[in-house]
Order: sequence, then structure tokens, then C-alpha cells
Amino acid sequence: MNKKTIVFWIVILLFVSVISVILTKSWLYNSDSKPNISIIQSMENDIKWTRCFRAADGTIYFEDQRMSKDGGKTVVAQQAIDVEDINAAPERAVLVRDDVFYALDGPTKIVTPGVYTGKAWRSTDGLKTIREEQVTINVPEGPLRDPGDGEWYGIYVYRTILEMPDGTWLMTMYGNFANDSVFPPDADAQRELTYMQRTFIVTSTDEGRTWNFLSTVASPKLGDPVGEGFVEPAITLLDDGRLLCIMRSGHRFPLYASWSDDAGRSWSHPMYTGIDRGCDPCLITLQDGRVALSWGRRFPEGWSIVSPEGDKGRFEFPGYGYTSLSISNDRGLTWTNHKIMERLGTCYSTIIEVEPNIIFMLVDEWHCRISLDQHTSKSINYKDPSVKFIKHTILPPRPTTKNNTVPNMVWVHDVDDDGQKDIIGQGYQPFHNGNKWYKCPDNPTSPWNEWHDYSVNLKNGHDIRLRDINGDGNEDIIIAKEEDGGAGLGWYEHPGYDKALMQEWKKHIVVDANFTKAFARDLDEDGDIDYIGTGELDGANIGWYMKTPSGYTLHEFDKEDNNNDVNGGHNCELVDGDGDGDEDLITGGVDKADGKQRFRWYEKKWVENELKWIEHVFGVTSVQGFTPYHGFYCGEMTWSDLDNDSDIDFVYSGVGSGFLGWFENTSAERKF
Repeated sequence: MNKKTIVFWIVILLFVSVISVILTKSWLYNSDSKPNISIIQSMENDIKWTRCFRAADGTIYFEDQRMSKDGGKTVVAQQAIDVEDINAAPERAVLVRDDVFYALDGPTKIVTPGVYTGKAWRSTDGLKTIREEQVTINVPEGPLRDPGDGEWYGIYVYRTILEMPDGTWLMTMYGNFANDSVFPPDADAQRELTYMQRTFIVTSTDEGRTWNFLSTVASPKLGDPVGEGFVEPAITLLDDGRLLCIMRSGHRFPLYASWSDDAGRSWSHPMYTGIDRGCDPCLITLQDGRVALSWGRRFPEGWSIVSPEGDKGRFEFPGYGYTSLSISNDRGLTWTNHKIMERLGTCYSTIIEVEPNIIFMLVDEWHCRISLDQHTSKSINYKDPSVKFIKHTILPPRPTTKNNTVPNMVWVHDVDDDGQKDIIGQGYQPFHNGNKWYKCPDNPTSPWNEWHDYSVNLKNGHDIRLRDINGDGNEDIIIAKEEDGGAGLGWYEHPGYDKALMQEWKKHIVVDANFTKAFARDLDEDGDIDYIGTGELDGANIGWYMKTPSGYTLHEFDKEDNNNDVNGGHNCELVDGDGDGDEDLITGGVDKADGKQRFRWYEKKWVENELKWIEHVFGVTSVQGFTPYHGFYCGEMTWSDLDNDSDIDFVYSGVGSGFLGWFENTSAERKF
């Protein structure tokens, strides 16, 4: 048996082992299974931008004199208490305790510079009576004036009041401080805002009668990838004692996350959540320690446009957006997203855990109950001898022949929307018959006997990514460069859940890009899809393709932005490397100047309204005595918080030259 044959069989065995671990982990821990959604009901009252709250006795109170005493299963009329103003707008915050109910109105008014007043509601008799009161909010650097007519300016209460273990109350607010002077770059934001806004925390030690500024969570800087700043915040107390804050940043901009490990006195730099557009986050820690996040997207992916009117001119109620529920098993570092309601209103939501693993969701007049899987393990401890894995073989090792299905790359995704995680495979040279998706049986430990072609025409792709390119709500397949006669960067259109089993996926060619791996993103934030990636071999690209009216324009940022010439990176990843809220590119690549392989990252940065990608080198990763060539010596990489210090570290490896290592993130400024 020759050396190449031995290497081939090792690769096949590793592939099967990895797939077995993925499937077994998904089945035994079942952490991202699709939730069960009850029938979505309407209160038939045409209410918009509304809230609800759950009283100490478990009753949920709604606007329009409605309530539910059974966790949202049924909604009935009530006349016992008046909560219309409390639930009338998103700019509200509520705290409920056995002996006190407290709510605070969103708008505030200036008394003197740094001192503001707001309207509160309080009950100490189980909501039999509610009285109004004025409270004082001290923000020394706050705005010097009240907003003008129709102007969104000032400071606003929003969403959350938490009672900390020491009895202190924390509350989320957002708005403008006196010295905030960054103009919004986004057309929609410019119609609403004078200046971009910040998220901050106030605290009370007298049960909400007086509030004092504690800290700024995040404030925008010139050039930040945000449209409105950091607004519409929500916070929750995690099961490890830290605080997590999720914030909106604009109509076409991501949700961001920050953490505090000192009771809200200081916060980590805002980090991209992986949710590329979202509004009105609602954040709760579930009884089992997981974190639930609801958020809205008023326009589907790929639908937004940049125009003088902005997106708001295109919205007609109830719109085409959707409201999602995301679940995190790692305290907000990563999220599993589930679409819950589509084409139902403003997408502004409230969620309440009404029973263990049962979430009630309200969006405008619509509501439903969502049943989550029973989460029995908060994290996997690989040192625990009781944690074991069982191998389940899908495809046994076999030689690569024309009649054998041999995937090269795989991806896990629920292709047919049946709640089970399927596997998408991709073949590699010299045969293409690995281009199938493998349907997960009802019990993943049963034999996987059903698979379907998504394309019989794909030659030799290197990598697959998933992205909803055409905005129909289905994840499409993105394929990088196809060698040996392939047509370049393209995507395969998901035919729809009712056709996914039998119909071939329609192929769309984007551009003849020399990429081995590519990501689809709106990189220049103009409302359409661009592509970024890296290639391999001499002459391969490292750069991004900008969508223009006439097609796509390549920007090789190793050359254009850095005066360097890098030969192929083979693999790459998008991740927020510097904690500024946008995704940067990490990759390998051989510098042609000296022939050395270096691991590096390209920082996404706006310079005078022009998008640049600035190179930062981690270090040399090639091994003495092994000359880097082709992709196999250029390295593979991934990222994670390896040392559990709440920042991102990078892992690099190579095939053939035998190197493996990681770069530790050593400071708040994300130096490695």
C-alpha cells in the first residue's frame, strides 16, 4: 500500500469519526433542536408597538384590558386594573416582586443639566391599586435640552430593570449625552436621530425613587459599523453572576453583545452576536441556565435597499419581516436561531418563561407559546468520565470511485424543516457524486438511508457555506471555486421545503472568482450581497467582490490596502477579531517576498467612507524544512474562547508540515 493510499484512508476515517461525534452530541444533548410552536393567536385588536408583563401571581397583563391566567394559552378581558399606559410603548421597563410592582415610562424631561425626571407606576398591594409618581434620574453628562417636536433626542428608559443579589436595582437606558456628536451614516437613522446614541446603565438603592448613572455599556465612534449607535438594550443576570447586554445598532446593522463581571460597573467591548440585523432584543435567563433572546427583523435578508427614502418608506403593515427566538448554551457567546412569527407586524416582541422551558411570546396583537427541549446539561465536561460518546456510522470507509459517494466537506442544517439536523455533503476531485444532503431519520441513531442530490453538475468545490441569498427565508448553499472546469463562485438555490426532497437546486453563477472558500455578506452596508474569501495556488485571490450595478468588482486587499502580495490562504474565517462589532477575516497565506507562511487577520475598517481591510500578522507558522506550497501548507484555522476568559482566541494548523497551535488573546484591546 503506497503512501497516498494510506493518507486517503486516514482522511476518510477522520471524516466518519467527526460526523459521528457531531451527530451523537446533537442527539444526546439535543441543545439546538427546533422548538415546538403553538398555534399563533391574534387578539384581533390591531394593537402595535405593545408590551406585556407577568405579575407576581403569574397573570400576564396586556394592553387593551386583556389578561391571561394560564401562561398565555387563553387571553380574556379584564377590568380590574388599568395598565394601558404601562404597556403602550416599547420604551418602558418593569420590575415585579412579590411585594412590589414597579414600572417606569420611557421618555424623560430635563430639570437641570444632569438631572432628569420620569413617570413611574408603583403598586404594593398585589396590583389592586397602582399609583403614579415622579422619579429623579441623575446622569451628570446627560443632554442639555429636551427633544424638539418629532426629534428622537434625549435619554430613554428601555426594557429591563433587574434586582441584583445585594438588593440594588439596575436599569437599561439609551440616548444622547451632551458631548455625543457623531452623525448617523444611515439614511433611515438620519430621519430619526440628530446624533447616534449610546446604551448606559443607571442604578437605584431606594427601590426606584432615585436613579444614578453607573456606566456606559457602549457608545458609537466615527466609522463604527452601526447606523443608530447602540440602542434598544436589554440585560439579564447570567447563571455565573455576570451580566449580559444585547443592543440594537440600526435598521440594517447587527445586534451586539457586552458582558460585565463587576455588577455593571464596567463592560466588555461590544461584540458581534452573529445576528447581522435585528431590532428590539428581549433577553431572559431561563431556569436551566440557558439564555433566550427574542428579536425582530422587519425586512427579509437581501430585501433592503439604500435610497433617500430608506427602508421605512417600503414598510406596509404587517410587513414581510419576522420575529425570531435565539437560544444560547454558552451565556451569549453563540446563538441558535429559530424563526417564530413571519409577516406579523412591527417585530417588537416580549418573551416570558411561563413554565420551565415554555416561553410565551407577544408581538403586537399576536401571541404564542414555544416549547423548548429539556436541557439537561449546561456544558459538556470532557474530563468527566461519565461523559461518553457512541460512534454512529453513516457512510462506511470506501475507496473513491465513480460509483461511490464520498463527501469532502460537510455542514449540519435542517434542510427540509422537519426539526431534525440533516447533513449537507460536498464532493471533491476527481468525482462529484458527494454533492448530496443526507436526511436525518426521526431517531438519529437509526441508519441514515435517505439522501438527495442538490446538484449533479458541481465539479470540484472546496467548501460550502449557508446563507439566505434571495431573501426567501431558506438557507442556500454557497460554493467556492470549482476546479477542473468549474465555473467559479456560485450558489445553489434552496427549492423550498415542499420540494427539497426531490428537486435539484438551481445554480446561480456569481463571478469567476479564484476562491476556495467564500462568505456572503453585505460588506459595504449598501443593502446587497457581496462576497469575501481566499484562494490557493499561485495567483489565488485574497479579497472581496463588491456588488455594483454592472456586476462584481474584485478588491484584492492584500495588494490594494496593504502593499503586499500573499499567495493563497486556502482557508479563512470571518470573526470579530478586534471587538469593534464587525467581522474581520482570518487566514493563512504565503508572503511572496520571502516564501514564509504567516497566520494573519485583516481588520475591516472604514477610512474616509471607503472600506479597507488592514493586515495584522500573528506570526510565522510554516515549519523549517517544509517549503509551503498549494493549500495544504497554507494552514487551516478556527476560533473559540480557549482559555475561558470571555474573548476570542485563534487556532491554526497545517496538513503535511505537522504544525498545530493557537494565539492567545491577551488584553481587552484584543492583542494576540
